[in-house]
Parts: sequence; C-alpha cells; structure tokens
Amino acid sequence: MSIPLDIAFEVAKDDAPVLRFVKLVLIQAIQDKADEITFALDIQREAKLRAEKEQLEQQGRITESLSVNHPKTFSMNYRATGRQHDLPAAPGNLFEPAVRILLNAAGLPYWTKGEVAGEFETLNPESKWRLTSSALDREVRLKRESTRSPGREAAEYE
Repeated sequence: MSIPLDIAFEVAKDDAPVLRFVKLVLIQAIQDKADEITFALDIQREAKLRAEKEQLEQQGRITESLSVNHPKTFSMNYRATGRQHDLPAAPGNLFEPAVRILLNAAGLPYWTKGEVAGEFETLNPESKWRLTSSALDREVRLKRESTRSPGREAAEYE
C-alpha cells in the first residue's frame, strides 16, 4: 500500500493538470457515493475513424500531407446507487498519464503491462479503492472497498 492520495480541492488546484484532472474525477465520484469508476480508451471509435481515413486515402480524397490524425478519446464513468454516470470524454493523450497516476497511487510501477491489481486510499475525503485491469493500455477499473470517517473503524461502503 502506498501513501494516501490527498485529493482535497485546495491541494488539487496547485497540482499538474493531469493530476488535478484525476483528483477531480475521484472527488466527483466520491461525492456522488460511487462504488466503481471506469477509465477506458474508446477503441471502437478509434478503429472506425482509422477505417474511414484509410478509405478516404484509397479513394484519393485525402493525401498524406492533408491527413489529419483524429485524437483518441477516453471515456470515464462511475456507478453510484445502481446508476451509471457518464463523464465527458477526455482526450486520449491524457489516458496514459492518468493511468500512471492511478498506478502510482496504488504503489504499482508505471511500466507495468497487462493484468494488474492494487489498492490505494484517498484523503479529504477518505476512501479506499481497488484498482484492476486486464489490459492497462485500454481500461482501468476502480472499485470502492471502504470508506473511513474520523473516530470510527473502516466500514464496508454500501
């Protein structure tokens, strides 16, 4: 287990942009009493855009000098009180740095590949999360394990 991640807004406002972004997603999910958060690259959209681009190139409607790489996006959602809440899509170039922050919070090396599992805690507000992924380059899931309040033992989150 690593040092708890302090996600207080007062602390987050002075952080690097990607770290602040991850902390704000966690804050929102915790405030809404989420029990699961998913970060996932939108691979289907990316494959569709790539296929469309290749088709246009084959038809000669796009030349190499005019081709535009569509940025990947990644989706985030969380489940709270049995309902899924979708957050706005984020640029795909933020996915890997966000995953690295989560891996670091869970005490896992950022160069980890493939299937992983770990845990981390947050402060301000306090919570405990289990990080899992079968493919870090595509998706990371956080499952809330417990919540702590001052003066009482850790309790399973309902």
